Amino acid sequence: MSESIADPSDFRRQRAGGIAVASLLTVGLWLGVDRLMSPLPGMDSLADRMLFTLKCCCVAVLFCLMTDVEAVAYEWLTSLAFDSLARFETRRLRVNQRYLRNTVEQILVFGVSLFGLAAYCADGAEMRAVVVTTVVWIVARVAFWLGYHRSAALWCSA
Repeated sequence: MSESIADPSDFRRQRAGGIAVASLLTVGLWLGVDRLMSPLPGMDSLADRMLFTLKCCCVAVLFCLMTDVEAVAYEWLTSLAFDSLARFETRRLRVNQRYLRNTVEQILVFGVSLFGLAAYCADGAEMRAVVVTTVVWIVARVAFWLGYHRSAALWCSA
């Protein structure tokens, strides 16, 4: 068997462990933010809830999308990848580019879902769900990115 092909049982074990850890951390983070955060003031109108949700989407883009745009730009500017005709590509650059593409795809689903969630919230107490969803999404994206750099099995579980 070639060295480049990973043992499937090891892949499954890593992935199962990653999913278990991610699930526990997600539930803990969700419950922690939901229980410790006080209700948001001024969330009685739909317009106020939608504006707040837009702000949450912007924070998610800032922390997830822009950080990777910076990482890809850094790789391009500090290596031969600057010349796109040279076809120079490191593993780190490939991972960052794929994470960037995946984040662009996921931000659309996240944004639409977050606005849908906010539309169902009636007040500031229920709007904590928008905040905690944003926090969990950002943390999960960072875990996805870090896991992707470590192991394919880990990034698949985030």
